[in-house]
Amino acid sequence: MKALVFSVALAAAATVGFGALAAEEFGIQPNMIRATFGLMGKEGMTLLSKDFKEGERIPVSLSSYGPSNSPQLTWINAPKGTKSFAVALEDGDANRDGVPILHWLAWGIPANVTSLPGGLPPQGSGALPKGMVMGKNIQGKTEYMGPRPPAGVSHIYHYQVFALDKTINLPAGATRADFMKEAKDHVLASTELDGWFTGPPAPPKS
Repeated sequence: MKALVFSVALAAAATVGFGALAAEEFGIQPNMIRATFGLMGKEGMTLLSKDFKEGERIPVSLSSYGPSNSPQLTWINAPKGTKSFAVALEDGDANRDGVPILHWLAWGIPANVTSLPGGLPPQGSGALPKGMVMGKNIQGKTEYMGPRPPAGVSHIYHYQVFALDKTINLPAGATRADFMKEAKDHVLASTELDGWFTGPPAPPKS
């Protein structure tokens, strides 16, 4: 279903243009394999953002080609029994050693918090929502890392929220593997918001 949604969205994008982007860039097929599939809970939740909608281009301001601001996120319809939330961002079209690239991971978000403001600071350098703890991203940093596909290449990115029946008790800087071990069998529901981003063309060689 996701692949069909993106095929339609990308075909429409090719029809209307999007500036200097080449039409063939929109023929990409999303790689729906990601490390967090093992944590998928029942459906029913919905994830929204003021910054972009499902299937749309992710703004440059949320990418690592820009200021790499984390997006505003809001989720609704969490199931009864939810004790905390976790969020993650994975690149659906890139991996390292067979594991999808992790751009962002955070847990410990209390059950009464159902939205995150945009532009969250790195762990330890500013105020985060109470209880929120960030894990290591692919760069080993405890912060949001925006999309950064290669120059001229389009990738699809999965922003995800997990509703858990417990509060994850891990220190800042824990890994995705640490988180998945703690979260296994405790995810009540999950949802995602998928967008795409194309790396700007490489500058011409002199």
